[in-house]
Amino acid sequence: MGQLDNLVKLWLFNSISQNLITNAYSPLAYARKIWLNISSIFNDNKETTTIQLENELRCITMDDLSVHDYCNKIKKLTDLLEGLGEKVKERHVVIHALNRLSSKFESLANIIRLSKPFPTFSEVRSILTAEETRLANPRVVAPSPAANSSSNSLLHVATTPSNRGGGGGGSSYRRNDRRGGGNNRRSRQQNPSAGGAPASGQYG
Repeated sequence: MGQLDNLVKLWLFNSISQNLITNAYSPLAYARKIWLNISSIFNDNKETTTIQLENELRCITMDDLSVHDYCNKIKKLTDLLEGLGEKVKERHVVIHALNRLSSKFESLANIIRLSKPFPTFSEVRSILTAEETRLANPRVVAPSPAANSSSNSLLHVATTPSNRGGGGGGSSYRRNDRRGGGNNRRSRQQNPSAGGAPASGQYG
């Protein structure tokens, strides 16, 4: 009997904090008495602990936490409350989580609040995780077809010879043609017999 009692006391002392051991232990007490002392301490602090945990859940904020760490923190608080016998509605847990998200999730939070049926905490966690991944890897926006068309038009104009340059070449040709025509007329005046009809005085 004494050996079994000592084994139970050893198990109890290995399962609770040092501070609780100090308050629950008495040198001559059996394992049952120590267990009753622990139960009494627990029940005395239950109401205070419950109020404290509920307040933490209502005031929890995401700040710089990741979605994973933020949701784990909320889950830990709800588990502690349920361990104290307090049933926490999942809808309230979701609302608390959405109310304290970082501003970058504000638009998504508004959409989730209006969802029907209202999502579970697990579903909200998955949605927020996906959004966090998307925000961390922004998509590169490809140029639009209109922008490509404008670029090609500009390239075509830049590589086509200007109208002004082409007109200059034609003017040079016409000037040479006029100059050549003047020389021909002067040659015929100096040498009338070079071509055309003979002068009227040549056979008279």
